[in-house]
Amino acid sequence: MIDLELIFRAHMYSLDRLLVEVKELLGQKQAESFGKEILGSIPTIPSLKDLPAVIAIAMRFEAIDEYTLSASQLAVLDREIERLGGKYLGKNRTRELLSSVAAGLPAAIDRDFQAWLAQQLQ
Repeated sequence: MIDLELIFRAHMYSLDRLLVEVKELLGQKQAESFGKEILGSIPTIPSLKDLPAVIAIAMRFEAIDEYTLSASQLAVLDREIERLGGKYLGKNRTRELLSSVAAGLPAAIDRDFQAWLAQQLQ
């Protein structure tokens, strides 16, 4: 069975990478805009100021139950990460970044994330 908490953590790794890239290429205001838009897909994170803290918690493998999303919410978040990444960075750059993140995920996350991705393609 796929652990949705691990899938949420994988998405936080992706968001971290995309936010850094948007900030480096387009500036702080665009990174804030990206963050505000993505929060619409993460109802468990109350505000943009909370997003970096949740990402840090996810990456340190601290308790994150209160932020984890349902399966359907994770599917929406996944689509929004790709859509917004494409909007801000272009589809090709977004795919490169997300592939790079997926390749570097901790082993504890990677197995479940790969299984989850395969399920999404069915």
